[in-house]
Amino acid sequence: MTTLLRSHWDEVCALVRSHEDPFFHDPWLERIAFVSATKGTITLATPNRLYVEFIQENLEPKILHHLKSVTDVSWAIAYTLDSSLGPTTDQVLALNEDVPSKNNEDQSDAPITNPWQFRLNPTQNFTSFIVGSGNQFASAACQNVAESPAQNYNPLFIFGGVGLGKTHLLNAIGNRILSMRRESRIVFVSAEDFTNELINSLRYKRMEEFREKYRRRCDALLVDDIQFLAGKERTQEEFFHTFNALHSSGRQIVVTADRYPKDIEGLEERLRSRFDWGLVADVQPPDTETKVAILRKKSDEEGIELPQDVAFFIARHASSNIRELEGTLTRLLAMSNFHAAPITLEFARRCLEGYLQVNEPETSLESIQSGVAKFFNVKVQDLKGPRRTKQVVMPRQIAMFLSRRHTGLSLPEIGKRFGGRDHTTVIHAVRKVEKQLGSDPSFSKKMDLVARTVGLSTELR
Repeated sequence: MTTLLRSHWDEVCALVRSHEDPFFHDPWLERIAFVSATKGTITLATPNRLYVEFIQENLEPKILHHLKSVTDVSWAIAYTLDSSLGPTTDQVLALNEDVPSKNNEDQSDAPITNPWQFRLNPTQNFTSFIVGSGNQFASAACQNVAESPAQNYNPLFIFGGVGLGKTHLLNAIGNRILSMRRESRIVFVSAEDFTNELINSLRYKRMEEFREKYRRRCDALLVDDIQFLAGKERTQEEFFHTFNALHSSGRQIVVTADRYPKDIEGLEERLRSRFDWGLVADVQPPDTETKVAILRKKSDEEGIELPQDVAFFIARHASSNIRELEGTLTRLLAMSNFHAAPITLEFARRCLEGYLQVNEPETSLESIQSGVAKFFNVKVQDLKGPRRTKQVVMPRQIAMFLSRRHTGLSLPEIGKRFGGRDHTTVIHAVRKVEKQLGSDPSFSKKMDLVARTVGLSTELR
């Protein structure tokens, strides 16, 4: 088979040149060398990783198309590096200033055993992911999927607010799959990029290449921010058929969104129903203890000792958005370095004053329960008790929502202090209130009044 393909390689290159603009093959194609062919995969040598990235984005679909036309066989491509084939990275960049280098990895001659791994962030893995009460279930589900793709939860749908680690989990799944099966073909893409690729494929009449990538040369499809497909009928149509093709052939699908499938307006019902075929797992904002763990891990990575009292101070007052939380710590470390001052609680208060709401008095769960009970003319004991009448259920759910939003207590702790309820009851209450806030203006006004009664911010949505 190797001999056959080597004899046809020049023919494939000629076909690429005859059908494409010279930009797409000169000088890039001239510095690709055929190495071998085995088990449905051909190996090509290129000068460096920049070539690999450019070829994957621009030439690979065309090469595969013409390979199939010449050999009547469908192939996958793997790459190895051979610096003797071409110019330096700087010279290549000069040829096309619009082709960015995606990382600063060492441009060594080590073989690239799987080109798909360059789509993933290698630093975002399960080891670097901090597990807390708000994401424990989602993390466990992701690890199960990564270790046994398409066996238990297919599709896996992960949802939660911005900056809570959904993208990290997607990368972790891809990296774990590759670490166990190096030949796996992982397609990691945002829903926005999926849409843009589809538009370009339709525009330039390359739908066969698009479908080849997403349906036939894909072992696991990881799609971030699927809510971006809402209202885009043609994109949803294509994703629907892509989903069916992958699912029916036993390949894993994982998607993330900022809300539950049924709450994504503009998403077709047939897609919603398919997301419910597998497992839906939510990622909740981290509690105080989890935020402390995140801060301590980041400070360890920076080689900085972060005092425990400072870590808890930041965790209590900083955003639950993990990126913003880490940004707060970065600011503190920078200020410490600038002033050549040790990081103490007093220094943190002074540096972060105005950046955090450090002077805002902490709100207790008891004060929320008391204020909500007073507003709705029920007893605090009713909120904690077993009664499930309408007059009690709604105030209880509102009190749980405000407790989750303003106290920093974990879900299990909130449930415990509402009569020993399970954390899933708290999750249900939070979602119920959030949904009504987004759809019922009269309910929103009532919540503003409740918040003012309790002495909280009225910015609830």
